[in-house]
Amino acid sequence: MFIMAFTHIVQGMSASPVPQPQETLPQMLKFTWSRAPNMPQGMQDNDGGVIGNWLILAGGFCGGYDDDWKPGKYPRGFLKKVWGLDLTNEEKGWIEFPDFPGIARQEMFGISVNNAIYLWGGLSYTEPYAFDDGYKLSLTKSRESGPSQQGDKWVWEELPKLPWRAAAGGICAVESKIYIFGGHDYDLENIYTLTDRTGTIKRFGACLLVFDTENPEVGWKELAQCPGTPRHQGGMAAVDGKIYVIGGACHTAGPPAQHSVVDSWRYDPQIGEWTRLRDLPVSCGGFSSGNIVYKNRYILLACGYQHPTILNPAGTMREKYGTPSQVVETWERHPRLKGGSKYFNHFWLYDAKTNLYGIATKLPYDDHVPGTHVIKDTVYLFPGETGGFVYEGEYYGHHPEFVLKGKIEELDWEKKIFC
Repeated sequence: MFIMAFTHIVQGMSASPVPQPQETLPQMLKFTWSRAPNMPQGMQDNDGGVIGNWLILAGGFCGGYDDDWKPGKYPRGFLKKVWGLDLTNEEKGWIEFPDFPGIARQEMFGISVNNAIYLWGGLSYTEPYAFDDGYKLSLTKSRESGPSQQGDKWVWEELPKLPWRAAAGGICAVESKIYIFGGHDYDLENIYTLTDRTGTIKRFGACLLVFDTENPEVGWKELAQCPGTPRHQGGMAAVDGKIYVIGGACHTAGPPAQHSVVDSWRYDPQIGEWTRLRDLPVSCGGFSSGNIVYKNRYILLACGYQHPTILNPAGTMREKYGTPSQVVETWERHPRLKGGSKYFNHFWLYDAKTNLYGIATKLPYDDHVPGTHVIKDTVYLFPGETGGFVYEGEYYGHHPEFVLKGKIEELDWEKKIFC
């Protein structure tokens, strides 16, 4: 029965959005969890990438809720700080890099291409609230010394702006080209996903942009919009030259409400066409994007939030479905989460090779949109929002300094299904 349920799926990309039954999801990957060096302070929503042997992250925000428990670790505010971890010598911990040159912010679009990190957009609580500016970090030869080696210098350069202000969208790269999808506008009062804050740009969270790093003077080009639900926090990644967008969330007005997005899509840049994939197996949307692919097939989708309702591509709504996983424990004095965590610890996967969703080892705590970076056979997770948790006897707060590290092992799951 289990085998027959999936036989037709692997014959080609399914035209049906019907999700796989949750109880039949195979475990595709196993993670062996450990703790990487703590960040210098607590934060959420930083972004960046890898240059050489350095994992580098910029910006973010800390709510400051837990500073009385760990004085100095949770100062409230947006960040311009940039830190790097030498992956060949993690014991040294995080090293401070030159500050981000723009206004302090969170929720940027970040990706590494050809040994440079590109960052655009983001949001803050002061004007202009959402951003369109972009910057590139790279390593250049100089007589000055930097955190990499003697004679090198880390340099920020300004990039062409986005055609509009945006935050919390998806980003990925195919060779020299960077793609940005969806996201939302923000004006302190509201999040705008269906349009921008002025109402001028329709289906704002369905827009797709491309930027060629080898021809930066051309700037950004708008491509075909996704026919699916406009969204922010969609899981976006590139596999074999094609772009995948998995789930997300969408904010609607009147009265303001947040909804899960479960429709998922593949875009082929060669022909400029979108193809619908199966919906998420559980209505939990909101994922990291970019460097989230393992073995050029598995798209890693950590956590995801289950809202009470789902917004469909046609604009209609339906009730949530499926059962998300929770650790549930939370800090009893947490200022927002009384009586248990509202976050989740499940770990979904999408396998681009077979067009199947699967699962991986759950997180040891509940989280929301953790920054995810896959580097060879290791995944690094940077918590977004937690209910407060204890790991190996140490307490971590709502926007923690914790870094979760997972050794990835591919399981022999296909034989069990397609034998």
